[in-house]
Amino acid sequence: MAKLVCEKCGAEQDVPVVHCGPGKLSECKTMLCCPMEGHTETTPIPKHCGVPMKYVEEGTGKSSCCK
Repeated sequence: MAKLVCEKCGAEQDVPVVHCGPGKLSECKTMLCCPMEGHTETTPIPKHCGVPMKYVEEGTGKSSCCK
């Protein structure tokens, strides 16, 4: 499971749903995309404190990209 973290204040929130489920980080790392393979729906990463939040895989500290 992933979460979004504000790099300025440390606030955390759940990753929003993008079409079929919680969004996955796009390859360009600026958008969240639908987690289902072959789907193309995207949405911008939510902002907090005026900047896009950081996508973090819980327990690993690593980012994930949709394929």
